[in-house]
Amino acid sequence: MRGSAVSNARVVLRPKVGEPVILKSNAIGLYRSHISKDVRPDELEVSCEKDGYKQARIVRRSTQGAANVETNCMMQRL
Repeated sequence: MRGSAVSNARVVLRPKVGEPVILKSNAIGLYRSHISKDVRPDELEVSCEKDGYKQARIVRRSTQGAANVETNCMMQRL
């Protein structure tokens, strides 16, 4: 599934324990944040929204043992 970048989308990173982190994607549709090292990637829910779009899927990429996890929030125009 390919698509265009969506600027100013609201992205929510919601850990099972603790407060959610709310971000906005930038002009080219990217977002970046840091979560506590105590939060495991499989304990973090990622969602995105913007008027006129719906969330299609979340794609996660990580390397075993790596501290970083990359997530892409895919959206479709309504």
